[in-house]
Amino acid sequence: MTFLRHPLTYALCLLITCLVPACASNPGVEVGNPKLGGQVVTLTPVDRQDVYVVRFADNGGAEVTQVVEDAFEATAGQVSGSGAEVQVTAFFSDETDFEADFQVSEAGEILAVTLMLDGVAVEATFTVEFAKPALKAFWSNDALLAVATICRRVSECQPATSAADCETDLKEVPGLAQSFGGAPGQSLGQMAESVEGGDIAGNPAELDTCLADIDILPCRQVDKGHDPLDPGNFSQGHRLVPKPSCARAFSQKK
Repeated sequence: MTFLRHPLTYALCLLITCLVPACASNPGVEVGNPKLGGQVVTLTPVDRQDVYVVRFADNGGAEVTQVVEDAFEATAGQVSGSGAEVQVTAFFSDETDFEADFQVSEAGEILAVTLMLDGVAVEATFTVEFAKPALKAFWSNDALLAVATICRRVSECQPATSAADCETDLKEVPGLAQSFGGAPGQSLGQMAESVEGGDIAGNPAELDTCLADIDILPCRQVDKGHDPLDPGNFSQGHRLVPKPSCARAFSQKK
């Protein structure tokens, strides 16, 4: 190639070739905002049924979950910007193009969020929570752990509903165990007995994913699974079980 015969041109090309990769991989270039780590942001469009949950990791990354009814799809978010302005983008299997622009205070508080779906600004409300400690340490029975995790989320969204009352009622709902991979017609209370008897067991990785998704159930969805105006009625309890993440949370032993 003739332009490489010119020493100055060659030197410039060599310099660019060396510097561009270095800039792209320079660990000193900050992306995201570490102060957002542990925050869970739920974006609820005003005139749509889908809900989006952004979970910020301590390393500045983010995971975005699309929730449509009780169907969950999680994907790694692409984070750009830093400091006071952070942008998270993601793409889902239904071809929804997600973008959220976060305005962040110096202390790491999220002040405002602009939601874009398929390149169009969407009016949405947002709530911010912090990642919750797992309940696993308090339960040796994985079926009861699932019940406790659901009821913690119900009581968070519906403060008038106590977690203890929820657990008592939820365990008796017939057929709910099947949503977790249990036997058809079985209640979660019966599945807990099967766990004790060794007939069924939780699958650790799948169960962890299931419980993490329960923790971020949008309150709009929680209200569909338990009507706060009809306490104790969990006839729609299957709406509190995310799909597909919970469908393989348990396996029956042969």
